[in-house]
Amino acid sequence: MKIPQKIQSIIDELIDQYEFSDKSDRPWIIGFSGGKDSTVLLTLVWMSLQKLRETIPDYKFKRTVYVVCNDTLVENPIIVYEPNTYNPEMGDFFKSLLSFLHL
Repeated sequence: MKIPQKIQSIIDELIDQYEFSDKSDRPWIIGFSGGKDSTVLLTLVWMSLQKLRETIPDYKFKRTVYVVCNDTLVENPIIVYEPNTYNPEMGDFFKSLLSFLHL
C-alpha cells in the first residue's frame, strides 16, 4: 500500500520526535477513546514505530509507549468493553512490542 506523502511526512516527524528530537527517555502516553481523532493518532504512532523497526535492523525502542483507554461516555460499547481487541492488526503488532508498550 502506497502511503500518501502528507501522511508519510507525519510519520517521519513522529519518528524524529520519538528517536532524535528529545534526548530524554520520557514515555509517550496516548489517550485512546476509539473515536476518529484518537484512532488516527494511534495508527500514525503504530505506523511510525513499525517503520523504525523495519528500517533499522535490531532497533531497540528507547521509550515506553502507554495507550490509555478512556471512556468519554459516548463510546461505542465495543470500545468500552473490549479495548484490547478493537483492532486485531494493531493488537498483534503491539503485542510483539510489549517490551515498551503498555495497553
